[in-house]
Amino acid sequence: MKKRVIFVGKDQFGYQTDLYKYCEHLRDLFDITVVCFERNLPEIALPGINVITVPNHGFLAKYRAIHKTLKSLSETTPGAVFIQYMPFCAAFPKLFPNAKVILDFRTAGVQPNAIKRMVQNNLSRLESCWFKHHTVINPGVARKLGIKHYSLLPLGADVFSAEPKLHDKMRLLYVGTLVNRKIERTIEGLARFNTLHHNCVESYDIVGTGSEKDVQKLIKEIKRYNLGHIVKLHGYVPQTHLKPFFDSANAGITFVPIKPWYMHQPPTKALEYAASGLRGILTATEANVELYNTGIGDVLCLDTAKSFASALQTMCTRFNKKQPKRITVTSWADVSEMVRALVG
Repeated sequence: MKKRVIFVGKDQFGYQTDLYKYCEHLRDLFDITVVCFERNLPEIALPGINVITVPNHGFLAKYRAIHKTLKSLSETTPGAVFIQYMPFCAAFPKLFPNAKVILDFRTAGVQPNAIKRMVQNNLSRLESCWFKHHTVINPGVARKLGIKHYSLLPLGADVFSAEPKLHDKMRLLYVGTLVNRKIERTIEGLARFNTLHHNCVESYDIVGTGSEKDVQKLIKEIKRYNLGHIVKLHGYVPQTHLKPFFDSANAGITFVPIKPWYMHQPPTKALEYAASGLRGILTATEANVELYNTGIGDVLCLDTAKSFASALQTMCTRFNKKQPKRITVTSWADVSEMVRALVG
């Protein structure tokens, strides 16, 4: 009989890469149940995984719902419970006295509001004391939250494309969230660059979702700079449909604002760009600089339009040189093996 493992996630199943990949690679080894929140997004299923979706209506209501769901699951005595941090999760370990309960931190507080960040980080630090086992995405997050004893559970990456890349013109790709990322600055930066180099950038595909306000900012900038023939917004695209974008692109953009609360957030897509043979432009957060120093990415820049334009200029000069060497990065299978060791 397979060991029963419960994963508890904050996002609707399939929309948080880490958790989805753990399930994908471990489903033949464990009897897996995922408890997560409804986000009113199209359902993503994974054969062999039992998904329980909890309504996401009001903080107290959704907390009671997830607590009730976990309590019902505790009666079946799982072998391990893996919880992605959420506020007031300190009550969950008491529901599983005979299971190994692991608290996972993918991030520290990243809200623009300093008071909200402080409250979240202090609450995270306090609640972590109720758990015997912790995992973190990198040591920087552990330091930020004051967690001294932990297992490192890094990001993994998929190879989306094995196609050789043409380096005649730049075909840019951004994949990721639009929330608080200031991607509109890359549009202005492209416009600055394009006034001097009309034929260097052939396309710029932006894949991801955000608020209506985030999307409208991008649309406004595209119209403002008359770049509709180059920049295309594609909205959310499932992982399983990303290959064509990685096949056609030859340069990936990792645009994380250079703010203290984003400094330790390593972006998955920077790894995936490199693994798929794309050159890379990365904003110079501490996490991105660490990646750059290991050979991931070609150019570092600030999170401004002017600096992004300069990065495009630097990238353009490198396009006549030999193709970049594909970087071998930690795979999701490798990371999932780390999870297996933790819950096993």
